[in-house]
Amino acid sequence: MSANGSGGRWPSVSVVIAVFNGEATIADALRSALAQSVQPLEIVVVDDGSTDSTLERLAEADGPVRVICQDNSGPSVARNRAMAEAKGEWIAFLDADDIWCETKLASQLGLATSRPDVVLVASDWSRAIGVACDGTGKAHDPVCVSWFDYRDILVLNRFQTSSVILRADVASRLGGFRSELDGVEDWDLWLRASCEGKIAKLDQPLVGYRDMADGYSKNLDRVYRTMRALMVREAPRASVQFGAHGFDTVRAWHQLRFAVAYHLMGDSLGRRQALYDLGQDGLWPSAWAASGRYLAPFLAKRAIKHLRR
Repeated sequence: MSANGSGGRWPSVSVVIAVFNGEATIADALRSALAQSVQPLEIVVVDDGSTDSTLERLAEADGPVRVICQDNSGPSVARNRAMAEAKGEWIAFLDADDIWCETKLASQLGLATSRPDVVLVASDWSRAIGVACDGTGKAHDPVCVSWFDYRDILVLNRFQTSSVILRADVASRLGGFRSELDGVEDWDLWLRASCEGKIAKLDQPLVGYRDMADGYSKNLDRVYRTMRALMVREAPRASVQFGAHGFDTVRAWHQLRFAVAYHLMGDSLGRRQALYDLGQDGLWPSAWAASGRYLAPFLAKRAIKHLRR
C-alpha cells in the first residue's frame, strides 16, 4: 500500500492488460497507467500471440511492467493469465488501445476505501481523451456516484472494461472471465460480481476509449451469439430476480436491440435471424412490453446524444 492524502493507505493495484497486435497503441496505454497519481503496484501485460512489433514496444516501457507471452487464446484467457500473476488487492483492467486520466485510480480507490462493501468501481468513458481530461491529464471535477445491482446490469452492460477496477479476491473467487463467452465476457463477470457486493460507477469520464474497427467486441455475430448463451446461463437467477415474465421481457429487449443493431449495419440477414430467434424462443408476447420499457427509451437516448454532437 501507499499513503493517501488523508493519511490513510491506498490499497495496492495491479493493472492487467491483454494485448494482441497492439503496436500502434500499447505505448500510450502503458504511459497512462504509469502516470497515475496513485502508482500501481505493477502492470501485468499478457501478449496474446502478437505478430506485429508489440513486444518491441513493450520492451521500451519503464517502471514495474511484467510481460508474459502466450499463444493466441483470446481476451478472457489472456486476462485470466494476467490476474493469476497479479499481486495487488485490486485489479484494474486496461485494454491496450485505451488511455486513462491521471486521477482515475485515485478517484476509484477513494470510493473503494470509504465503502468496504464495494467490490467493483467503474467510471464513465469518452471516445475522446480530451473530453475526459484537461491538458495535464487530470480529470474534470467529479460529478456523482451511481449504484447498480444485478437487475440493472442484466438489462444492459453498463461498464467499458478499461473503466473497471475489481477486488482481486472477488475476481479469484469467481474464476475470472469465461472464455466461452468471449464477446460478452466482461458483462458476464460484472453480473457475477454484482452478487458479491456493491457496484459503483463514478459519473465522470476517466477513460479515453479508442473505437477500433477490428476490436474483438466489434464482431456483432460473436456478441449476439454469446449474449444468447449468457441469457441461458442467467435464466435461473434472473427468473428469481425479475419473475419469469419480467425475464422474458428482458430477453425480448436484447433480441430487439440486436435486430436494430443489425439493421443499422445494413445486415438484413442478421436482423431477420434476431427476429426469427425472438419467435423461436417464444418471446413475441413480451416484445411489446420490451419495446415500451427498454427499446424506446434506449433509442430516444441515443438520438438525443447524436443530436448533441
